[in-house]
Amino acid sequence: MAEKPELVIKGLSQRIRRSINDTFAPSFTKKVAKMARNQIVKRTRLGFGVDKTSGNQVRLQKLSDNYKKVRAGKLQFATNKTTDQIFAFNPNKRKKKKKKKSKGASRAAKPVTPTEINDSESKKTTKKARKTKFKTKLKKLSKKAIKGASKAVTKIKKRVAGKKKKRLGRLSSKTSPSKSNLTATGGMLDSLEFKGLKNKILIEVPDTQHGPDLFKNPVELTHAQLAKIHEKGAIIRHPSGVKIEIPERRFFDLSKSEKNGIIRFVRQSILKKYKKK
Repeated sequence: MAEKPELVIKGLSQRIRRSINDTFAPSFTKKVAKMARNQIVKRTRLGFGVDKTSGNQVRLQKLSDNYKKVRAGKLQFATNKTTDQIFAFNPNKRKKKKKKKSKGASRAAKPVTPTEINDSESKKTTKKARKTKFKTKLKKLSKKAIKGASKAVTKIKKRVAGKKKKRLGRLSSKTSPSKSNLTATGGMLDSLEFKGLKNKILIEVPDTQHGPDLFKNPVELTHAQLAKIHEKGAIIRHPSGVKIEIPERRFFDLSKSEKNGIIRFVRQSILKKYKKK
């Protein structure tokens, strides 16, 4: 009679092992790896990283003022063709034109005669009459004319909005100039790769060439190198003399809550496989 309980325990352990082995097949681990990768991307885009000591989810550090200007398109760099020197400039800032003084401004005011006063009063009355006529004409406008005018206004608004968007360069639609979420162009986070191995998942930032920057200039960095800069932080001194600070933002990890969520999912899938056996 002592053999029966042992046989039951052996059979139970074999079923558990089989269900675990079936669960941790490469197809399943790939699914888990994809889940973990998506969690890292989603959390980072929301503006959160992982604390090194506690492992808790924390808000990413704020961007520096100069980097905000670069992201907003308010700070660009160019080279002087004659001196070959690099300088910083604001492309949106236009030079104000100086108003020319009228020739008659410096002259002394002439005394006004009573006839001139009468003329000026008559001119005012004619202006008022013209305004009233114009108002009455506006009232008599047809519906087609009003629709045409409204369409013209909407077209102008769209053009203005398009120009504003162009000033931001290639800034991703998933961020804003002042938002700290490691998404200037979105290339680095989009490049994250995942693999499902036996009893193991792998997520990595590939060592592939990064695309052009916000203003379509080539970047001499790979995705992996850029990720390391963001993880540790850096101070970039531009040849123009402008200092751009990139804060330390630890993003390439899973927080405690994210790890617990994945463990919960794996447990549930093992139980489902065990029940089927």
